[in-house]
Amino acid sequence: MSTSVTVLTSIVYELCEVEKDNLTDKEQYEAYIVALLAQVNTIKRTIFIQSLAIVNEQEYRQFIVHKYRTLTALASLLKEALSKKENEDSFDALLLKEVLTQTRVLIYFVRAHFPQALKISGEGQQLPSIEKIKLDVTSGAMAAITKAFVKSTPNISNKSQEEILPYIVAHFNSKKTDDIAITTFKKNYYSPAPADIGEAIIFLTKMIRYLRNLKI
Repeated sequence: MSTSVTVLTSIVYELCEVEKDNLTDKEQYEAYIVALLAQVNTIKRTIFIQSLAIVNEQEYRQFIVHKYRTLTALASLLKEALSKKENEDSFDALLLKEVLTQTRVLIYFVRAHFPQALKISGEGQQLPSIEKIKLDVTSGAMAAITKAFVKSTPNISNKSQEEILPYIVAHFNSKKTDDIAITTFKKNYYSPAPADIGEAIIFLTKMIRYLRNLKI
């Protein structure tokens, strides 16, 4: 785990230190994304395996808290670097956004699987363990519903839009899978397929019908 986090930390720090855009084409960008996703999967696997191998309760908590603090610090560094980018559509800026998204996915992963090891600072209370909510729709329809929610909300910031996607993936399941890939979800969010839109409409229509039948 230390090796995985060290590699991710080095990647993030180097990306955030770059003042001028270095990525010039889509192939470079996509190559970075492939490497990033592989690293994220390695970190998840190693966190889980190594944490369960720790017998001492205090060492176990320290291990998890250290990973959580590291990932939170990386997310903060990435957000600061993004705020300094003049061109939000450059490949470098897009890469920073993707790294931030994946870092948040890791943060949610730690919170979801190790809530007993994490405590809210200064209050001594454990972070709540939230069981994933399974919706009776495909992940594509879920992405379309999320987009409808975001786009119909007035004055929602770009930052909030970026943060809500990993949150949905971390806390909701589709009817076909218990582990929604963030990259696929983002693709379906930004470019929803007609079939997914149709399924989302059916799902939302059921919700409207339920609300109309509520007794006030």
